[in-house]
Amino acid sequence: MMQLIDNGLLKRFDDFMRNLKSDDVIALYHDADPDGTCSAVIMAKAIERLVKKKVDFHAGRQKGEHYLSSEMADFFISKKVTKLITLDIAADEKPEGLLKAQKSANVLVIDHHKLYSNLNENSKVLLVKPQLLYHPVDPQQYCTSKFVYDLVSRHADVSDCDWIASVGIIADVASKMWVDFLTSVFKKYKIKLAEDFFKSLLGNVAHVISSAEVYDEKNVNLCFDVLYKSSQPKDVLKSEVCRFATFIDDEIQKLVRNAKSNAEWHFNDELMLYEIAPKHAVTSPLSTIIGFKYPSTTVVIMSEDDGRMHVSARRQDKKIAVNELLERAIIGFENATAGGHVAAAGASFYARDKHEFKRRIVELANNLSSSV
Repeated sequence: MMQLIDNGLLKRFDDFMRNLKSDDVIALYHDADPDGTCSAVIMAKAIERLVKKKVDFHAGRQKGEHYLSSEMADFFISKKVTKLITLDIAADEKPEGLLKAQKSANVLVIDHHKLYSNLNENSKVLLVKPQLLYHPVDPQQYCTSKFVYDLVSRHADVSDCDWIASVGIIADVASKMWVDFLTSVFKKYKIKLAEDFFKSLLGNVAHVISSAEVYDEKNVNLCFDVLYKSSQPKDVLKSEVCRFATFIDDEIQKLVRNAKSNAEWHFNDELMLYEIAPKHAVTSPLSTIIGFKYPSTTVVIMSEDDGRMHVSARRQDKKIAVNELLERAIIGFENATAGGHVAAAGASFYARDKHEFKRRIVELANNLSSSV
């Protein structure tokens, strides 16, 4: 049973929500995956019900960035944003953008990744993560869409968004913690329960949203709009976002089939380095699928795009923390980022550092395996 450990922080969140006004210029900046998009839609609906207007801006995280960049901060400043909310982004890892944005806006960061820097003492940035509010809690399992749903329910009736929170839960592999919640949602909407939530109707919604966003990052706004307008899960499955899934499925299935022969395998198959040249940005869903297929393997998927390497890593048995692995592997690289969870993480860096990155991954994985 989770216990509230910081009532003051929760009060600050409540104050932020109560102080939203109709004349505020409100912007949402969220991760470009189903959990990020679902959390943004839930927040946007709560804000509309509180201040009687839609948010002024919403945008998905820029490719290769795991934080709020200085350029995005400048954009929000130029639009005279007075309330900025980031969702499902570890913006505290590199807080320079947040600190720039707070010069003209009150900033709320809601996220469930590990804590990099607690900004709550020194600025107008309000940082809210499950581990700052509750104990005991596994922040990886308290995905942002469910976290936002619970938080904003204190101020607005968003009970009709429970299925949207459920889509985020399933997509973020967080079902284990929320079985009771999911079961009640399935019952409410008369959805047939499946032993594997991914194979349910809500799992299909998560799949088509993920596929659309992977197919083209410009589809993030389309997914947001479709979810926002949908009153029930079946509405999403009747929308245009569904047309991208077949293309992505075919590409991922081919890459999964080729993994055993085309990837580099180390330490009796405990480490897999798989460099791919995909048509679409499939490194994250591919690593998830392969990670489940090889739960005792540290899976590292790499692809190059426009001079940068994009990396997605998984380790389902959690014997090696892949967020720590990637963070340590990029130390000293120029303009590089890495972060995520113990079992799922990502990184981005210049392609010129690829060979050194791979060398470090092998060395670090070996050292971390030896210490387990």
